[in-house]
Amino acid sequence: MDLITKAQEEYALLDSGYGRKLEQFGDIILDRPDPVVEHKKMNEEIWEQAHARFDNEWIEQIPMPKEWHAKLYLKANLYLAPSKHVGMFPEQVLNWRWIEKCVKSEDRKLNVLNLFGYTGLATVAAAKGGADVTHVDAAKSALTKTKMNLELNGLIDAKVRFIPDDATKFVAREIKRGVRYDGIILDPPAFGKGADGETWELEKKLIPLLELCRQVLSDKPVFILLNGYANSYTHHTYLAALEDMMQGIPGEFSSGDLKIREMNTDRTINAGMYTRWSNKTIAI
Repeated sequence: MDLITKAQEEYALLDSGYGRKLEQFGDIILDRPDPVVEHKKMNEEIWEQAHARFDNEWIEQIPMPKEWHAKLYLKANLYLAPSKHVGMFPEQVLNWRWIEKCVKSEDRKLNVLNLFGYTGLATVAAAKGGADVTHVDAAKSALTKTKMNLELNGLIDAKVRFIPDDATKFVAREIKRGVRYDGIILDPPAFGKGADGETWELEKKLIPLLELCRQVLSDKPVFILLNGYANSYTHHTYLAALEDMMQGIPGEFSSGDLKIREMNTDRTINAGMYTRWSNKTIAI
């Protein structure tokens, strides 16, 4: 099942075409590259309204703040990152809702692990549902941004543990410490660097990491979410990997592409993929 993000609250995909996308986050309009977009633009004139355009670096075209806020189900502190990102992935909004509902579906306090947590909106969703969360990211700046996002959403007092570490090494240590989690969120990049310069390559390290994650699951796990952005994989590949990880544990699987629908049209752009497992049906 594909998950489709539509224009709502303070976010919209205004137009797309010729390898680019035009998005509005709050009051700010951004023009960013997107190699999967091959169709024509619908409205050339609207692109002139972009505050900033990314071409190997950000080029500010209309004066704008260094940081600003926007809400897409959750509030986020946004900024122009050197990687072309802005601190929020709109295609994840239905997953954020699903995470919160998974946590609220149990009448007990859940312990949730968020690996490759970035700026932490999945962590915010889990904390909003009432879970204790361990947020792991190799970049200390990402941990700072997550704290800001928790505060924006009124969750500054939520029980969140911030870990600046390599995901695989951290999970291996948690196994030895006997720490167990009821929910795990994984959002691994195709390639990356760990806290101490370790190299992350998805094709080589994802399956071993999933095997370790199986060992930190509690006796009564509630949910697993695996996101993907690697062009060499499909959501079917991720589903097979998660099915192997959860073998012998009854539950429900779903997988598909993550898409964003343009405002005022039926066109969508692909923005990644996901695979989920839950111990019961969770409607979103």
